[in-house]
Amino acid sequence: MADTIPADPGIVLGNVLPLKKKEYLLEIAEARNPQDIAQQKLHNLTLSYHKLSGVYQDMVNAGVDAADLKKLDDEKNLLKKAMVKAALDLGNACIAVEAKVRAIEAKYGQKKITFNFESPIDFSASEIKKMPVSYDSTNMDVNYFRNETEKDGSTAENLASKIYKHVSSTFAAWSTPEKAQNLSKSAHRVMEQQTQNHSIDGVIVITAHCTHKMASIYEPLVLNPAKTVRAWNGLYPKDKIKTTKEGVYKAAGKKLPKPAAPAKTGDAATEPAAAKAGDEEEDKPVTDSTNMMHLVTGATYGSSFVGFVHIKQESSSSNSQKGASLASSIQGIAQNAFGDTKSFGDNTKSLLSNSHVDTHCSLVTEGVIPQISSNTVTTSVMSLKPEPKEIMDQIQAISSASNETVNESLEAAASRSALTATFMKMNNSYLETAVSALAEENKKENQVFDLNSLMTAFTNYVDVAKSGESGFFENFFLRELTKKDVAETYMNAHFPEGA
Repeated sequence: MADTIPADPGIVLGNVLPLKKKEYLLEIAEARNPQDIAQQKLHNLTLSYHKLSGVYQDMVNAGVDAADLKKLDDEKNLLKKAMVKAALDLGNACIAVEAKVRAIEAKYGQKKITFNFESPIDFSASEIKKMPVSYDSTNMDVNYFRNETEKDGSTAENLASKIYKHVSSTFAAWSTPEKAQNLSKSAHRVMEQQTQNHSIDGVIVITAHCTHKMASIYEPLVLNPAKTVRAWNGLYPKDKIKTTKEGVYKAAGKKLPKPAAPAKTGDAATEPAAAKAGDEEEDKPVTDSTNMMHLVTGATYGSSFVGFVHIKQESSSSNSQKGASLASSIQGIAQNAFGDTKSFGDNTKSLLSNSHVDTHCSLVTEGVIPQISSNTVTTSVMSLKPEPKEIMDQIQAISSASNETVNESLEAAASRSALTATFMKMNNSYLETAVSALAEENKKENQVFDLNSLMTAFTNYVDVAKSGESGFFENFFLRELTKKDVAETYMNAHFPEGA
């Protein structure tokens, strides 16, 4: 398990690493090495520049004279020039590496469909265990992208392209180029669908990548002797292991044990010494094979998360216009019935007018399926207490009483007028406070998916990543098996006397 290789779709845990896949990965790694070196150089220079800028600012805050800071200024300028040169070198390296990688991929052909030998592992006797031999890490980034309006109809493509480039460059630095390409394609597809179906003002993109400390390892690892020999012979048809006793001993580099010699009588007792020397030459072990079979015996895991918060365009005046219209209607009715009810109209307008940001969310993950839960929203049907009908019935009663007493005395009329004024004052006070006195008539709980659902999914994603129970393959552990190892495995099972 000393060797590790990056994950690849054609490699399966527990299987033999195909020779073509091994050669392909080695050539790709060699081709990309200049780009990796250039990238690391630019990263180191950028980091040094930021550190030097921090030191420079500390000196300025400490009141160091400008003349004494000139050397730091000169060093910063030198670093800037070095950064520019490193950036150009990285660009040139990327162009050269891309051409080499394309040539290698064309050389090895398609890689989606692969054929391999049967795994030599005895699965009934072996066991996969989770072990904390890797490490936990998280890279996270949050960015907002505004949808710039264009008159030529290219807005959706522009925004989707921005997201594609952002996701691709972000995950290329965190994971493998293949993973970055898959995620960026998924992100581009999501953004195209959203911008085609909705008027998007902008989008918040949440990206995260985690490595998991829990790795899967075969422990114990038990090989099936017959399947191991078959895999070797399939891998190296010109260096096969014969399953006869003589062939196995020869491949294992051991002398074939001789049967017990019978009692020497007659001519056998005078066997020539030359014949014995010939037998010893035939039994000489052969250990000149340098071939190697690599068995994938373990894997480390990672996961990726891309969340989108799409901000929809809404007319800012629509809700306020509806509120003003309804408030005006209610105010007119109230004035006809009760006179001056300005406070009632203002409060009703405040209640019905509202402003909000309409958003919806999308999610793309690899390696982890987070819990996506809905949120409960409680809605209430409100009613006025007492209801307007009750108020109108009371007014009608007062009006009827006034009509029935046409010939009442002046004192009685004044008393009745005072009573009516008191009643009207009471109801005007009610109208002014009606907005805050709404009674809950009916409650209903609704399950909805919103921004909180996305945040819940992200929190659950981090928890699942920390548990190490899932993920996609990041790296594989390899166990090397020589021809001697394979032959000894078969020998131990079928010819134990030579083990």
